Amino acid sequence: MSLPPILPLSTIGPLVTRILGHNPGPFTLQGTNSYLVGYPHLPRVLIDTTSRGPGLSAYLHHLSIALGSCSRNMCPISGIILTHWHPDHVQAVPDVLNLARQFVNRSDETVIPVYKYPGGPNLKALEFYKGPLIDLHDDSVIALPNGQSNELPPAQLHVHSTPGHSDDHICLLLRANNRPVHLFVGDLILGHGSTTVHDLEAYMNSLGKTRCLVSRCEQEATRQEGQFTLCPGHGLEVDQCVEKVDEYIANRKSRIDKTREFFTTNQPGLWFSEDQILPYVYPDVNEALRMAARINLRHSLFWLAAHRSESAELGLDLMARRQCDNQVVSAEEFRDLLVRLEEKFRMGDKVNPDHWLNEKLLTSWQWTRKSQPVDFAYTVP
Repeated sequence: MSLPPILPLSTIGPLVTRILGHNPGPFTLQGTNSYLVGYPHLPRVLIDTTSRGPGLSAYLHHLSIALGSCSRNMCPISGIILTHWHPDHVQAVPDVLNLARQFVNRSDETVIPVYKYPGGPNLKALEFYKGPLIDLHDDSVIALPNGQSNELPPAQLHVHSTPGHSDDHICLLLRANNRPVHLFVGDLILGHGSTTVHDLEAYMNSLGKTRCLVSRCEQEATRQEGQFTLCPGHGLEVDQCVEKVDEYIANRKSRIDKTREFFTTNQPGLWFSEDQILPYVYPDVNEALRMAARINLRHSLFWLAAHRSESAELGLDLMARRQCDNQVVSAEEFRDLLVRLEEKFRMGDKVNPDHWLNEKLLTSWQWTRKSQPVDFAYTVP
């Protein structure tokens, strides 16, 4: 997929400046977007940072340029909000804090709060960020600085919990002058393509919740002759907001439907490898994203299995086993394995192979649609 370029610094609106993370890749697209939100001559809130790596110095350089509009002798960042724990959004927090303190010629004396929704692994243990975190909650509101005498129109960021991409994922709604302006959607929705999912059930619920929110915001903005946009963690901003959320919902449902179709057009009781199922559900997957597509396929398969008791149109009586040892794999084991894989991947540990994890999770599994109660003594020799 050819991606449109994103400038290192972009003005999204009067209160929003986007800083590109300079960390492009298959999962980060053009790079991570972080956003300075607030009045440019006053301290602003920074939503997300970037990852450690060769592009960090370029990110800090352009962030410094953006912060230069703040009045002198003021710390230009009033707080940092993390949409979720992943390193491409979190790892540069210490570097950003050091940069902001340089503007006021103070070291660690300047306290800049860092906010995050509870959940996910311990950032200190991962050595992403060792400082204090302030817990956010669903419907938390963070007011943006608007002058010593409140002479400027009020603006706030409203927190909305949206788990699924990660357990701790949030979206942030910017309201300014009593109307909705932008929704910062993190990795719930990307500017291009689709995102990875940690928990499909939670993710689908979050998309439904977000659609209701976006629909209300678009209607309210239209009544006030304003514009409403989605600001993703990766990719360009989105103007057709409800249509974009609907696209994401339809995409996930289509993958689930294709997975269901594969099994309903084949006889029950037969075992199929994921290498047989994957081309049917993801016919044009990029080789670099093949493992991610396999994980997404398993999410769809376990989703169908979880809904098997509701109706034949919704779920299927499916079962998984590993090809290497014929051991049955439960949804709970799949989730536990994903946590271990995610922590290893997010820490960037690509040098030390985890042979146990590779055998349990990364090899191909087999799946069957049960036609009758399964004799586990037979299927698991």
